[in-house]
Amino acid sequence: MPVAAPTMTSSSPSRSPALLVLMLLLWIGLSGAALWHLRPESVSPDICRVR
Repeated sequence: MPVAAPTMTSSSPSRSPALLVLMLLLWIGLSGAALWHLRPESVSPDICRVR
């Protein structure tokens, strides 16, 4: 996040909210993927063993 802050300010202040929204979407996607991977493991450990 510290690396994205300077790029937003140097690029243009109007783009900062758009980047923040994109970062939020990426964060939600990562958390969702993590939960999705954890779900099948607890439901059916056989799939995890095969992998």
